[in-house]
Order: sequence, then structure tokens, then C-alpha cells
Amino acid sequence: MPFPVGDYDAIAVGLKRLIDKNYDAITIHDDTVSYGTGLYQADFLVLQISNRKLHVVLDTVEKGAFHPPEGEGLNHWVEQRSSFDITSATEKEPGSVTEMMDLDVGGKKAAMEREYHWQKDLGIFEPSFWSRPETPDAAK
Repeated sequence: MPFPVGDYDAIAVGLKRLIDKNYDAITIHDDTVSYGTGLYQADFLVLQISNRKLHVVLDTVEKGAFHPPEGEGLNHWVEQRSSFDITSATEKEPGSVTEMMDLDVGGKKAAMEREYHWQKDLGIFEPSFWSRPETPDAAK
């Protein structure tokens, strides 16, 4: 199936030393997984090559939107956009991913964040619980 043209972002593929300092993981931004009838979702993926196969080790929503049909109410729409801060693997530790999410539900906005840490025994990045990002004003 060809990639959608025009209405959606092109995917961005990169290499990061994320799981192990000796091997690159493949990162993919803006992978459109669902669209149509007021719904749009694009994911952020991290893939690892193991035993000559690609394995998805992290898959989370990067952009998402739901806009109901006209007449269904103005406060029922949802928009979400996340950005990701990637910490590379070191000699002793695997890397990690921090997700910062901005959520807008019917005009009510919230900012959330969570960490993804490599779980070697599971072979995936496991997410932490969502939390509110710390702001300089929060320390007062």
C-alpha cells in the first residue's frame, strides 16, 4: 500500500544507539496507522534487529486526533501530540526514551510525561506511569 500523499506527514527514519552502545536501533516518527472519518493516528516506533528479523520494541502514539462529525457537539474532540527525548546507551546502561505529551480534550489542555526503560528480559521498552512535568513554578 502506498504512503498517503499530501494530507499526512512523511515518516522520518533514523538510527540511534538506544538499546546497546554497540548496535543501532531504528526509530520511526509519524508512522500513520489510522485515518479517516474524523480519526487520525501516527505512531513513534523503535525497532531492533534480532535473529535477522525486525522486532518492534516500542510503539506509542505520536500524534492523534478525533473530530466527531458535524452536529455531534463541539466539546467531544480530542487532539494529542507527543515529542520524544532519547538518551543514548552508555558503556554500562541501555538508553531510555522520555515522552512529553500535550493533550487537548474539547479545549481543556494538559501536559503529561512518562519514561520508557529497556527491559532486557521482556525485550521491550516498558513505560512508566504518566506524570505531570515539573515546571520551575512548581518548586515554589
